[in-house]
Formats: sequence, structure tokens, C-alpha cells
Amino acid sequence: MRVNEKIVSTIRLSFIASSLLVSFIIFYSMINDISLFLSNSIIFIVTESLITYALAMSIKPCLKSIGIAMVISSLLIPLFLPQTFSSMLSTISISTLLYITFIVLTSLLLLFALFFGGTKLQIIYLVITAFILLPILQYSFLNIRCFSCIFKYLPYSVLFYNHIFLFYTVTGILGFVLSASKKAERLVFNAVNNVALPYFLSALLPLIFLPLILNNVSTLNEILYYIINHFTTYLILVMIILAVFGSIIFRGQRDMELAIVVSLASLGLAWFSFIYSPYYTLVFLILGSSVIPISLSNPQLIENKLFSAINSNLYNRAEKYLDALLKLNYTYTKIFCDAASKFECNSISWIYSKFAGKIIYNNCNHLSNVVNCIISKNVIPSDASVLLDVLVLKDKNSAEKFASYLLTKDLPQPIKEKAKSTLASIIGITSNTVNPRQLPPLESWDPNIWIGSNLYGYKITKVLGSGGSSYVLVGERNDQKYAIKVAKISKSNVNDILNVFGNISKESSNLQSISEKSPNIVRIFGFFADINSIMDVVGGKSEVYYSMPPAIVMELMEGGTVEDLLKNQAVVLSSYWKKVVGLISLNIANALKVVHQEGYVHLDVKPSNIFFNKYPGKTAEEIYENIRNGVISVKLGDLGSARKIGERVLEYTPQYCSIDQVEAMLTNKGADVRMDVYALGATIYKMLTQTQFNPPKVAELMDKAVQSYVNNQPYAIYLEEARKELEAFHQRFSLPAEYAEFNPLIKIMTSPNILKRPNINYVIMELNKLILN
Repeated sequence: MRVNEKIVSTIRLSFIASSLLVSFIIFYSMINDISLFLSNSIIFIVTESLITYALAMSIKPCLKSIGIAMVISSLLIPLFLPQTFSSMLSTISISTLLYITFIVLTSLLLLFALFFGGTKLQIIYLVITAFILLPILQYSFLNIRCFSCIFKYLPYSVLFYNHIFLFYTVTGILGFVLSASKKAERLVFNAVNNVALPYFLSALLPLIFLPLILNNVSTLNEILYYIINHFTTYLILVMIILAVFGSIIFRGQRDMELAIVVSLASLGLAWFSFIYSPYYTLVFLILGSSVIPISLSNPQLIENKLFSAINSNLYNRAEKYLDALLKLNYTYTKIFCDAASKFECNSISWIYSKFAGKIIYNNCNHLSNVVNCIISKNVIPSDASVLLDVLVLKDKNSAEKFASYLLTKDLPQPIKEKAKSTLASIIGITSNTVNPRQLPPLESWDPNIWIGSNLYGYKITKVLGSGGSSYVLVGERNDQKYAIKVAKISKSNVNDILNVFGNISKESSNLQSISEKSPNIVRIFGFFADINSIMDVVGGKSEVYYSMPPAIVMELMEGGTVEDLLKNQAVVLSSYWKKVVGLISLNIANALKVVHQEGYVHLDVKPSNIFFNKYPGKTAEEIYENIRNGVISVKLGDLGSARKIGERVLEYTPQYCSIDQVEAMLTNKGADVRMDVYALGATIYKMLTQTQFNPPKVAELMDKAVQSYVNNQPYAIYLEEARKELEAFHQRFSLPAEYAEFNPLIKIMTSPNILKRPNINYVIMELNKLILN
């Protein structure tokens, strides 16, 4: 039997209906002797207490319900007995005011407890009950006619005249404390904690009530004697034993099923015992309702707790939440799809580790999140082929991204072939057939060979440029133009290529996401790299490099770079140029702010990586107005060089990077955001002066340090010498008078001491001041 909400709701309604029916029968049977019933306070209080407990537990079995039932049955309802009510209101006195005050305060506290709860509130309620409410209740019974008369009596003195008064004092305090319990669901249903324990504890109070009401006993010995020698006690004892042993046997397997069986058995015994007394029926209703599962009303809360536990690495707790959800007819697929919809990457990975191959991807509507999580976590699901098939049918963009990711991994050939065929089917790749003998060797590769060919679904129309480590091509797809950056490969740089593209493939989802979060970052649309193909290229297979080179597809920036703009002397010598530099610098600083907020360091800020989306203008004034009015966009490119904060640095540009960046690269220290601050300061200096900030000797020494490291030779001496040279230059450098206002900012941004450099927010603030001035 699978427990579901419908079954539990039906059982709960049965208990509520039974409690109401028995209550009606009890009161109806006494209608002819109602005066006698009301005059016997013990019988009345015990009767209404049993009814109140039965109803409270049937509606919602929890500590808060028990506490509220205790307060209502032991402290509120007895105050409305005719003899008590009439005596209190017959003459208006101080006692009458105290009586009314107690009722009002108790009602307000119970109302507040319905909506709030917690340990602090329990302590507050304990203090209020013990030192305010119960003394007020005592004094209301002492016929006090003046405030000074209150001090003639000790608190609680009247409550010790009779053990019943003492009993209800204890239950009143306990009830208020329990009523202030935190509202909580039984998120993890355990047979011992949620069946055996509550069933046993729920039996204690009714067993004390029964002798009081049925045999009118009054001493403790009489109560114990009655309990030991009565048939009902044995029925309850048998049920407790069954509940305890059943909880041990079925714990972790059929917990909720056991709870349902115990509650139904109790419901049956409740009506069986009715032939003896309806009070026995109420006892069994209290017991049976105490084990009805209450977590079914909100399984979503359990699921949220599951995700939270996984994110906190509390996997044992997560197992319990998972078990609870499975008992509620949740499937692995349902939980997995919910995790995908909420972009819970840790949960997706955890579920994959347990149930890979059992998940039905067709049932999920947010598979793009699944792909992004797989890539960001750098994992390979065992059923990658199945996921790829479903993605092709439901989300071709994600299928393309996932297939490209698979190609970067060292996977069995059948999976890689499937990824290649998937890409071909999605983006309409036509085979680039070429005679290998017609292709030049890598050392003398001509990128123009790609013109007219098809790379990853993009038709190559021109070569935009060639840098030290890559070619930039222009590709067209669906009537849109894109920039495609293809890495240069040689036997000497193969390890660098593998490291760079291995990191890019791992971070591709995050880097693409970052590129979408700022209008000042060049958009990234895709990463393509097959590690095996790279090794084939190094092995001499030029045809593989021709058809499947490692590449990054980016937004095409047709306006060129700042490096290009610096060649226009008419622009850089204009009086408007410093305003242009201020706006360009502010745009790039805003881009870096997003990169840093996302936990990354760019590590290659320089004029050749600052782009314009279209031709910026002929004059400095025109360029300034175009940027200021948003006619053209200034964007930071080459996110492929970015690393997570604290990760190893793999690249450097000696003319613009800080010495600490090179040192981090050689000593495996982590990337730091202040490395970007230095590079931006050096870039601003370059834009203003048209000369590089790092003196040529400093750049040369950094290169020597790197070369020595590659040759397994001492390199620290070169870094130390470079640091001294830079410190000497930093102390004496000064901008020309027309740019003097930039001097303090650049000086602090390019401090040789990384600890003295500001964060990017400070840079943005200062640049805004410069622009306004």
C-alpha cells in the first residue's frame, strides 16, 4: 500500500467525525441530568478535556495542538461552569476584574500562539504563565475587594488545597509552553519517533482521566489500582506493544504504512470499546490520531529541505528527506525535474550519483538548467547518450551546448561520435572535405583556408585578424554574423591549449552566463573543443584542425578595438580624448564589476580586448557623444582567459599585467581581482600616453622568469629584479599636465603592492568623479 494525501485526509476526517459524534452522544445522554453533570466539576472537566484532546489530535497531532488543548480544557472551559461564572459576576469586585483579565489574556496568548512559536516564545510564555496568569487566576477566586488585599495571600496557596488544583496548575503551565512550540511539519517520518513514542505518551494522560470520571476515585493509589485492574488498560497496553515492536521491525521501510495501520486499528477499537463507555472511545481516538502522518499536507516543504540539506553537505539528513518523499509517491524523476526547475545544481549532481539511468528526461521542462549544471560541475552522467537524445527533441540549443561539452572530454569513442553526429544534425554541418596534402603544416597555417568552409554550423566568410595565440574569423549563421576565435596549435603549446580549453569547457556555462549579465561584455555563444582532436592535430593531422579546430563563438564587434583606435593620432591628440578615455574606462570597470561579482578574474584586460560594436566615429568628440548617448557600445572581450577567484593563473600579457600575476602563474597561487585593477590602470595609462605602463625592461624580465620556469631553471631572481624596476618607475611616473587628474587613480590602481590596490567599486566611483569634472 502506498500512502498518499487522500488516504491520510480520509483517516483524519474519520477521526474528527468520530470525536464529534462521541461528544454529541456523551452530552446528549446527560441532557436530562445536565444540572448534575455541570455541578460535578471533576466529571465535567475530565469529560471536556478528553473531548478537547481528541478533537485537537484529530485535526493536527503536534505539540502545539496538545498545548492549546491543555490550556483550553484545564484553564478556560472550567471558568465557564455555571457555579463559577455566576459567582464571579454576581457582584463586581477586584476578583471579578481579575477573572475577566485572566480570560482575556489567556485568549490573546492562545491566538498569538496559533501564528508564532519557538524557544524564545516558550520561555516568555513560561514566565508569563507562572508569574502573572496563574497568580491572577488564584486571586480571582479569593473574593478580593481591594488591591492592597492581594498581598495578604501567597501566590499559588489556593491551588495546593486539592491535588486536582495542583494537577491543573501543572497542565496549565505545560500547556502554555507547548502552545508556543514552533510550527513544524514532520518532515522526516520515522516509525519510532512518529508512531511508538507519540502513541505511548498519548496514553498517559487519558489513563489518569479514566479512573477520575468512571469510578470517582481521588487518591493516587486508587488511580493506579484502577489502571492495573481494568480491561481497557490491557487493550491500550497491547496496542502500545504492537506500535513499539512494529516501529522497530518496519523502521525505514514501511513507517507511514505502520502509522496508518495503527491509527485504523485504534479507530476500530475506539468503536468496539464504545459498548463499555464512550470515554474509552475518546481515549482510543486520542491514541490513534496521535500517529496520523501530517507531512503529507506539504511535501514541497520536504523537498525544499532536501535541497537545503544537500547544499549544506548534510547527506545523511538528505537521505531521510528523500526517503520521506519516496513514501509520498514522489519519483526520482519528479525530484530531479524539480531540482532542475529551481536550478539546484548540487541536488542535480547528488541525484545523478544515486539514480543515473532511472531518470526519465522527457518529463522535465528545464533541461537547459540540467545541461548548465552538468557543465558547471564538470561531471559526465552515465546516461549522457540518453540525455542527448531527449535534448535533440526538446531543446536543440541545449543539445548543441551539451554535445560540444562532451567533445571536450576523454570519453569512449561511441559517445564522442554521437556528440559529433548530434552537432551535425542540429546545426547542419556539411563535411569539410579537403585533400590533406593540400593543407599547409601547422607552423605555416593560413587561416584564409577556412573561408567558404563550415565550422560548427557557421559559414566562414572572412578572416578578421591573427594574434599571438589565435585567429579570429567571421562566420554566418541564420543571417547573423559572429566572431569565431580559433586557437593556434603547435607541439610547443599543446599543454597550454589543453589547460585553457579544459578550463573553458568546465566553466563555459558560467562564462556564457556572465557575458549575458552586462551590456559591457562581449557575448559568448558557444565553446567547441575535442581534446582527442587536439591531440590528433599535434600528431600531424592537419585535416582535423581544418574541420574541427578548438574555437569560441562570440558576438561580432565590427567597430574594432581600442588598440586600433590608438593608431588614429587625430583622435588621441584631441582635447576630447581624455573624456573618451574616461567613458571607455568606466564601461570596462562596470564590466569587471560583474565579472568579479560572479567570482571570476578576467586576467587579460588590455586595449586589444576592448571592443566597439560598430565604427566609433571620426573625431574624439563624435566618439565621446556616441558612447555617452549609447549609439555605440564599449565591451570587454576574451572571457576565455577568465579564472575563478583563487584558481591557478594560466596566461599573462607582460605589457599590462602585474608582477604578482606572473608570480601566481609560476607558483600556483590563486587569481586575485586586484590583478584586473592593475591591468585596467595600465590600460588607462596606455590610452592616455600611447606608451605601455610596464617599462620594457620589466616586461622583458617577466618573460625571462616564465622562460626559466619552463626550462626548470631558477626564475625568482628575475621577478625580484622586475619588482624593483617597477617600484622605481612607479615612484617617479607622472602623466602629462593635461591628464593630471587621472594621476592619483592610476597610481593607486597600479601599485606594485597588491594589498594597496583598491577594489573595482572604488575605481568606478573615482571614474564617475573624473567624468563629471
